[in-house]
Amino acid sequence: MMYIFSWGWKKSNYTVPDHDTVGGLLSLRELDVLDHLSQGSRPDAIADSLGIAKVTVDFHIRNARLKLGARTATEAVAVAIRRRMLD
Repeated sequence: MMYIFSWGWKKSNYTVPDHDTVGGLLSLRELDVLDHLSQGSRPDAIADSLGIAKVTVDFHIRNARLKLGARTATEAVAVAIRRRMLD
């Protein structure tokens, strides 16, 4: 079964399987944080925008980097774009 998720005012364009991951790899929140990074947002601004702590944003960035095999947040964004996880 597939779901379309939305967070607050911004409806997500991501269709994901039951287990809250994209392709079994990234969580919705990790993908959302990478999307904000791809638009040039800083972690503290992402935290404010999503209503979470900056350490939580850092946690999601770290997890996304590890799952994508990236050394930096910028590389994680590039890999996600290459894999068509982000626009």
